[in-house]
Amino acid sequence: MAPTTSRVPVLGFVSGKLQFLEMLLDSLSRMPGGSVLRFATGLGGGNSPLIGAGGDLPSIRLFNENGMKIVNVRRPGIIMSGDTEDVTLSHRHYVNNQAAYALFGSRENSDPICIAYLGIAWPDGSKYGWVGDWGRQCGSPWYYSNVYVPGTDVKADCMWLDQSRHVGGFQLHWSDFSVKHNQKLPEDEAGQKKMVDWYCKVGPPFRISPQDPNEIVYWKGPKSPPGGGAIDHDSIRTTNFTLTEGEDRTNGRNTPEESITPLLVISDTKQHSVEDLCNSDTSIGPDLLSLYSNKFCRMSDKTIWPVCDTVNVTENCFDISRNILSTNLSSTGFAVAALPYSNVLNWTAGTIGALGGVLH
Repeated sequence: MAPTTSRVPVLGFVSGKLQFLEMLLDSLSRMPGGSVLRFATGLGGGNSPLIGAGGDLPSIRLFNENGMKIVNVRRPGIIMSGDTEDVTLSHRHYVNNQAAYALFGSRENSDPICIAYLGIAWPDGSKYGWVGDWGRQCGSPWYYSNVYVPGTDVKADCMWLDQSRHVGGFQLHWSDFSVKHNQKLPEDEAGQKKMVDWYCKVGPPFRISPQDPNEIVYWKGPKSPPGGGAIDHDSIRTTNFTLTEGEDRTNGRNTPEESITPLLVISDTKQHSVEDLCNSDTSIGPDLLSLYSNKFCRMSDKTIWPVCDTVNVTENCFDISRNILSTNLSSTGFAVAALPYSNVLNWTAGTIGALGGVLH
């Protein structure tokens, strides 16, 4: 099945995740004279990580509403797969200013991470959030995270931050993603696409850079409302600055494409759609077996296969009893099987007996 280049936006679903995240950031402590940033990454399972989901935290630069830099942290540390990590950032300049913009950057050869959500607490106690689903909506490389948005029963998608995937950094204007009271979202597809384009293409709200970014794009005048009319580019300003990071490390972990042992993710969650993953040009990560839909996505060529059964489908299907993909028929009349997966990431409820030989 050929991938598609577009995806119908689901703003209500994404906005709902963000609204709960902002409400449940109470545990993010306020820091007088500084900001606190929370990172959350995609989850592994058992002893198997979601390869590449944990790694080096990005460099962090914070700017006030006027585009003035107030924080520059080069190496904030590392984060493990499925973890949350709070980073405290003392404001060296404009001590009590609100950190309206955040700019994140990765270095060449640094370990990639897959960001499920972000949160920030400003010196005045204001708190904002962002979910990785926005990276997916804006066409950035993504995968399922299996991490719940705090306070909900839904899980965030995660966005890859990795120069090898052409995402060397990104910027956020926190307030643009804040859920407004009584905000009405367009119900028609054209209206939703227009609003998504505003978030993804205008510049200040969210902006992806293929390399470690050396500029900030910010509102200098009245900003246009999301999805409302033409953009007044006189209201947008770009400021360049000199990077001081350098000193790239060379001990990067394997990315999913570079992993020697193929990884299979098994999920029984409705939200982890095989069709959405396989039909997306920008999804990157392990093969996925859905026990909810009884379908399998082979990520190497973005093709979808049914699960084998003993009555109707016995070839060109995924055999969960032997943990292999059986394709075509050989000259002897037997299905040809790929090598079984030995590296399995289990995102199911853990009923091993029901999965036959899938889990090891």
